[in-house]
Amino acid sequence: MIKKKKEIHQQALEKQRLIDLYQTGIISLEDITPRLDRIRERMQRIEQEYTLLEEEKHREQKQLLLIEQFSTFQEKFWRLSPAAKSS
Repeated sequence: MIKKKKEIHQQALEKQRLIDLYQTGIISLEDITPRLDRIRERMQRIEQEYTLLEEEKHREQKQLLLIEQFSTFQEKFWRLSPAAKSS
């Protein structure tokens, strides 16, 4: 996820660099437009990937919590169960 944040940051820097070049007159609007479009598309794709990774992380955390809760329940059940005491 850190890698995705770095990628987003790099694209934002590239976008700003192109805008700066345009503002100083070094690059024309016709040259900058397709490049900015590609950067926007890349940024959108990276942000979507980042969102998916975040969602996956939250699902995994919920699964781990559920496993821990079940394990705790199972331990209590076996401690308190009459069948477990008589064995």
